[in-house]
Formats: sequence, structure tokens, C-alpha cells
Amino acid sequence: MSDEKNCRNCRFAVHVDFGYSNYTVEGTTFHCGKKLHPDGEFDEFYGEEKKLKYAEQCPSFEAGEGVWMDVEAEGESDLTPEERELYQAALA
Repeated sequence: MSDEKNCRNCRFAVHVDFGYSNYTVEGTTFHCGKKLHPDGEFDEFYGEEKKLKYAEQCPSFEAGEGVWMDVEAEGESDLTPEERELYQAALA
């Protein structure tokens, strides 16, 4: 994990791949699990999206892994209770 203060590196980040299947991933949508990002959800564009720099001013930023979910949500059963809560809150 990078030391950069970036939304991708926040423990409250929820990253959800999108596409036709896990074999045809077209991108990754960023969601803030605390719903604090002013732009809501958006395509991370390979981590290059400038909106990810909001972490530099976010009052709740905490470095961490966040939740990463594949297109078919096959990894949902592997989430810890805390990760599941964050994932469900982000998508609500």
C-alpha cells in the first residue's frame, strides 16, 4: 500500500469492479463508506482520477486497505463483519 494520502488508501474506501463478469472488468467504482466524498461515487480510472485526492482534506481519512469487490461479488462471503457493514453502507 502506498503512503500517499489518497482515497484509494483509506480504510473507509469501497472499490467495486464493474463490467460484464470477473473476466471482463471495465473499471472500478470508488465509494466512500462514510459517504463523505463530495463527488459521491465515480470511476477511479486506474487510480489516476483527481477526485481521489480529496483524502488530503478529508477529516475522516484513515490509512488502510478498505474493501475491494469483484464484478460478480464472489468475495462478499469473505468479508469480515466490519467490511460487510462498510460495503453495504457504501452501496446503500
